[in-house]
Amino acid sequence: MALVLGACVAVIAAALGWVSVTVVRLDEEGSRARRQARLEESVRLALWRMDSVAVALIGRESARPAFGGDLPLAASPEVVARFRLEGRGGLEAVGPDGHGRLAELEASLDRERLWASLGSGPSPSEPAPSPEREQVQADSPLVMKQQAMNVQEFQARSRAAMQAAEPASKGGPQLLRGAAASVGAMRPLWTGEELLLVRPVTAAGREAVEGCWLDWAVLEGTLLAQVDDLLPGSRLEPVRGEGVDAGERRLAALPVRLVPGPLPDEGGGGPSAARLSLLVAWGGTALAALAAVLLVVGVVTLSERRAAFVSAVTHELRTPLTTFRMYTEMLRDGMVPDPERQRAYLTTLAGEAVRLDHLVHNVLAYARLERGRGVGEVERVAVAALLDRTGERLEERARQAGMELEVVVEEEAQDAAVNADSAALERVLFNLVDNACRYAAGADDPRLHLEVAVKGGWLELAVRDHGPGVSPEVARRLFRPFAKSARAAAESAPGVGLGLALSRRLARRMGGDLSLDRHHDGGARFLLRLPVA
Repeated sequence: MALVLGACVAVIAAALGWVSVTVVRLDEEGSRARRQARLEESVRLALWRMDSVAVALIGRESARPAFGGDLPLAASPEVVARFRLEGRGGLEAVGPDGHGRLAELEASLDRERLWASLGSGPSPSEPAPSPEREQVQADSPLVMKQQAMNVQEFQARSRAAMQAAEPASKGGPQLLRGAAASVGAMRPLWTGEELLLVRPVTAAGREAVEGCWLDWAVLEGTLLAQVDDLLPGSRLEPVRGEGVDAGERRLAALPVRLVPGPLPDEGGGGPSAARLSLLVAWGGTALAALAAVLLVVGVVTLSERRAAFVSAVTHELRTPLTTFRMYTEMLRDGMVPDPERQRAYLTTLAGEAVRLDHLVHNVLAYARLERGRGVGEVERVAVAALLDRTGERLEERARQAGMELEVVVEEEAQDAAVNADSAALERVLFNLVDNACRYAAGADDPRLHLEVAVKGGWLELAVRDHGPGVSPEVARRLFRPFAKSARAAAESAPGVGLGLALSRRLARRMGGDLSLDRHHDGGARFLLRLPVA
């Protein structure tokens, strides 16, 4: 049975374990997908905000007239200096600011790359395919949806950036001091560590590059301030490649990539519904397995105790029945002609009959207790009347064992009474005396003591002997029913180990208790306590 139960529990645990691993894996993938979606949503909003600032800056610079027109140049904290470059000449300052710092820019300026960048370049409105990046799940619909949204968002931001970069004439001729001028779109460009906004300008056969030198540290701080509530740990990285990747989280207006960093913790973290369900399932399975184990252990234990009880009862019945059969056959066949011996045999038969009657009554009383009908009508029982009814029977049982019963009633207990079933109370007292007679017979002091006292609202009836006492090992199972086997009965005293268990249950049904006084030395002392009426 234990092997079958263990196999069933193992199969259930293995199946539940496989389900748990699968559910946890799917839950983690879903959680990562949701976090990724939330991150992408925050990134898209952040890019819109930063592109709005960058587009406004580019729009202002694109609105400047070519070759230093009359439009006033407004001061901007993001602009270090405005300049013009014609042919291979030097940088020429445009406007009142930046004259002193253009030498720094000119030393690091790559003129060839500058002119080449104005001739061709990728269109922001046509992003290149996104390279492979870390994905939550290759075929996740949520990830594919996010990627599609990223491309659409980048294209929309690119169109806004292109509109801001184009001059008012959309590349058509402007009138500059009576001459036609052609102004190209403003383009961002990294040269070394410096960020420029440049555009080609042609007028009256003159070709030049006009633009402004941006203070990247100031501009970066301005852009990141726009998204501090969304991505507080984000930063910006320059993008110097030729391709434009919609998936690399870059601005459409500037060659800059957003590195979002971790999302801020929204709180409320805890086990998900799936994990809580798994915990409940595991808890229920564990409780069910524990209940099954306890049930099996209880059934096995009960079976063993009943087997021991049957063995002990069989042993207890065999001895008196053998005596009955042998003595009755001898008396029937006239093999005992001596009247004295006949009387002795009859006395033995009567004692065995009493012993069998006591055994049968205990078994029947315990069976009634198991069915919930162990105690009869509860009535007020006076202690003096109880001792008068049971005293003679208890003394007779002590005499049969060669012992002497002494009854000591304290003065306070002489007029006391209890609410109890008188028949059950008499059975408990007789079981205690019978138990003492069987185990303390042959002691140096043959006395048995029945002590009656009242203490703190309780009537205490103590049965004490001068026998060998009760060992700790026996005391642990003393009040356990069916705990005595035939072998144990043969090695100690006759009995099935049911009297004390029955007596304790009867006492508790009457509102009291029966216990072994472990602090008593020299013999065994059992204490019956009942509430005083």
